[in-house]
Amino acid sequence: MIMHKEISRKKISFIIVNYQSADILHGCVLSIKQSIPEQWLYEVIIVNNDPQKITSEISHVADHIIELEKNYGYGYANNRGSEIATGEIICFLNPDAAFLSTSIAAIFVQFNDDAVGIVAPRLVTRGEKTQEWSTGVDMTLQELVRNHIGISRSVQLWQVRNNTRVAWVSGAAMFIRATLLRDLHGFDENFFLYYEDIDLCRRAREIGTKIIYCPHVEVRHTSGASSCDQMQQKKQYYRSQDYYFKKHFHPLIGYIVRILRVPYRFVK
Repeated sequence: MIMHKEISRKKISFIIVNYQSADILHGCVLSIKQSIPEQWLYEVIIVNNDPQKITSEISHVADHIIELEKNYGYGYANNRGSEIATGEIICFLNPDAAFLSTSIAAIFVQFNDDAVGIVAPRLVTRGEKTQEWSTGVDMTLQELVRNHIGISRSVQLWQVRNNTRVAWVSGAAMFIRATLLRDLHGFDENFFLYYEDIDLCRRAREIGTKIIYCPHVEVRHTSGASSCDQMQQKKQYYRSQDYYFKKHFHPLIGYIVRILRVPYRFVK
């Protein structure tokens, strides 16, 4: 039987990686302040992947700012932020994300179960619809094929309204125990962008950790706000996809993934 314990006074570290999103950072941080219960302790850490330094206006609303002076990738930047984080729970949050719920307490109730290591809210678009690919089932070759032909099993998870155990959640708004993150040695920095969240969740599940999708807490996410070159974005996505399948599956699977991608490019 799992013993429940008080979690409301645990400290939370919010880590926000900035790249070409300085103009929306303030709104992201403000949404944290508006949604977190007053008695809770928290800190905001901004890791700047942009060569342009964070302005003094933004620095006043953050507890720590790490200037990397170059874009080293999403996972790399989050790892640098987590190295100085003092919270027992860490929230990775995109700068183009903002909490809509008046309180995020429902997230932390899930951590009363010691087997739960990662929890994520529901990501919604500007039209208040659930964002596609914000959570999903195990990413395998079979599931990739199903995605390509429009019968992905993950679609069912986007519509759930109760807390649900899932295979992975988006790194755009992900809460994780600091101890688990250390056990996993953080994000795999070989992923520059994309799939690093799916990989982290997969490694967490491999050691018996539960991942919970909590749709009652909502976060508006303007997907791709820091990306402007769609062609480069797609190349980076495929590069990360190749590395993910190479890392977790037989080399033959990776070869099949690349073959499947050829006609898919023309369709899309």
